[in-house]
Amino acid sequence: MFDFVSGVATGVAGNFATKLIEAFWGSNKLYSETPEPNNDENQPDGSAHSGVQSPKLFETFHIKNGFKDILLYVEKPVVHAIVEDSPTTHYHLITLVIECQKTGEWFVSQKGEMAFEGGGGGIRVAQNVIELCAERRVKVTPWVLDVEKAELLSSGRLLWHDVKQELIPLLTYAKSEYFINRIAKRYRELTA
Repeated sequence: MFDFVSGVATGVAGNFATKLIEAFWGSNKLYSETPEPNNDENQPDGSAHSGVQSPKLFETFHIKNGFKDILLYVEKPVVHAIVEDSPTTHYHLITLVIECQKTGEWFVSQKGEMAFEGGGGGIRVAQNVIELCAERRVKVTPWVLDVEKAELLSSGRLLWHDVKQELIPLLTYAKSEYFINRIAKRYRELTA
């Protein structure tokens, strides 16, 4: 108990001392380097050659925290699972788009929580999404999209309407045997 109280007191004293130094010298003098901006609106749009940045147009949701609520909110949902055509990480990550058939309203997830590959968290999230959709009798329709456009969409920088016509159905995607033998096969297993 004494160690805990001592640790808290040390932390409080350290914070107090930092505030005094900042007040005396100014907050910018304490840190010689300016921190790297972490504003999503200033991140590049994924096109390495253009040098042009796209502003964030809309908010995206986390699949693990927001999917169920959005699925319940949307009256007549269609769930699109958009697989990037080349892997951002070890796996081809998925962006979900929940679209309302009645109003046309749509919601886009962030990329990185779901995959039709592997044996860990990404495939478990895919199983959970498919099970939740099955309970509501909603089909998860899989598509393939260029990795740069998938990144722009999943970060709120490319509108769903602008990318929709470029989607290729996953089950007919022919550019890669890997997609046919691994990703499409795993999707069929999950939805059987």
